[in-house]
Amino acid sequence: MAANLFLSYNTTDAVETRVSPKMARSEAMWNLAAWQTEEMASIDAVRRAGHWRDDREGKLILASWLRDVEHESAAYETVPRVLTALSIDVGMELHRSGLLLKAFGKDIPVIVHDDDYGESMVANTKLANPSVDLTDFLAWMGENGIPT
Repeated sequence: MAANLFLSYNTTDAVETRVSPKMARSEAMWNLAAWQTEEMASIDAVRRAGHWRDDREGKLILASWLRDVEHESAAYETVPRVLTALSIDVGMELHRSGLLLKAFGKDIPVIVHDDDYGESMVANTKLANPSVDLTDFLAWMGENGIPT
C-alpha cells in the first residue's frame, strides 16, 4: 500500500479566477479539488530532493511506526492516523513559528483535508489552527451539510 502526505495551497487570485456561475467563491476557496494541485508537493518528493530532516528522533518515530505496520491490515488503519497527526503537527508548527504570518502577511488557516470532507476534517483542522479564525471555512463546511 502506498500512502503520502501532500502539501498544497490556494491563493486569493486563484480563487477569483475560478469563481463562476458554476462555482461559488466559497467552493473555489475551500474545496481542495479547486486548488492549484499542479503545485502540490509531497513529503516523499521533499525527502528525495534532500530537504528531509535527518535526526535521531525522526528515525525512532519512523522505526516505531514501521514495527506497528508489519501486517497489511494494521498498515491500512495506521497510515491515515499517522499522516493526519503529522498534518496537524505541521499546521500547528507553521503557526507557532510565524512562518505563515511572515510569508502571507496574515495567519491563514491550515486545512487538514481528507477524502471524506466529514466531521473529522473539521476536528483536525481546528486542532491544526488553535488560534486562527476558521469562520469562513466552518461556514462552507456547514453549507455542505458537515457539522462544525
